Amino acid sequence: MEKEKEIKALNAEILQLMNEGKFKETILRINLLIKLQPDHAEHYHNRGFCQYELGNNVLAVADFDRSIKMEPARVESYRKRAEAYFDLDKLTLAIADYSKVIRAEPKNYKALNNRALAYDALGDLKNAERDFKASLKLNPKNPTALGNLGTMYMEQGKDKPALDHLNRAVKAGPREISNYVNRGYFYQTRENFVDAVKDYNRAIKIKPDSIEAVGNRAFVFLELGMHELAVEDITKCISAEPDNATAYQARGIAYASLGKLKHAIIDLKMADKLGNSGARPWRFSVVKE
Repeated sequence: MEKEKEIKALNAEILQLMNEGKFKETILRINLLIKLQPDHAEHYHNRGFCQYELGNNVLAVADFDRSIKMEPARVESYRKRAEAYFDLDKLTLAIADYSKVIRAEPKNYKALNNRALAYDALGDLKNAERDFKASLKLNPKNPTALGNLGTMYMEQGKDKPALDHLNRAVKAGPREISNYVNRGYFYQTRENFVDAVKDYNRAIKIKPDSIEAVGNRAFVFLELGMHELAVEDITKCISAEPDNATAYQARGIAYASLGKLKHAIIDLKMADKLGNSGARPWRFSVVKE
């Protein structure tokens, strides 16, 4: 009787902590619950979910493995393990898990979108396009798949279908900043800087601390020779990501163009110090849902 009360109390506490996003605290309670109920797949799945939310993808995979071993038909564990594999850059394994999810849930348009992203990352554009289109067939107004397919077309130089899908993504998800960032990047890479800045401004209006939009806008300002504005935007990015070598290098260049050589030297030295470990693609805009 006491054991049942303890299990009930722990489950209630775990639910509350998970809803509050307190994942470290949740894991501690789940560990206690596993001691009481070591054969419950759900506990390992929930702990894996918390580990994933904390960015501990290797530990998350280990827990999803346990969950699946105990309950092979648990679709949600395959789905979450696929996401962890994706973040670990184990794309073939992610595709295998998403395929299991899609076989169990053929109308799961989100799983199709995510499998498409994995194919795209592998360079398998044929299967990526197939999955994006299948996702959109199930949900034609899904802004994530529209934006991702548009971005894939953009990267292939297929400008007309790219812009068509990016426009549709904005229409379908007018409050999602990624849609404006993706379309802004399209305009930016086609040297339509006016429309690029308009889209980045729209994204920033929705989310003022959006590093994606602020960072991309900074590079447009650099291209236009608007170095003071570039410095302002890049400084915001550095405040959010103080170990970003690309940002220091870009601000150093802007300072040099402004004749502020002392500031330029400090930033360029910092970029050199951070090196490859701090270098990352400036564009963060493709969204995995």
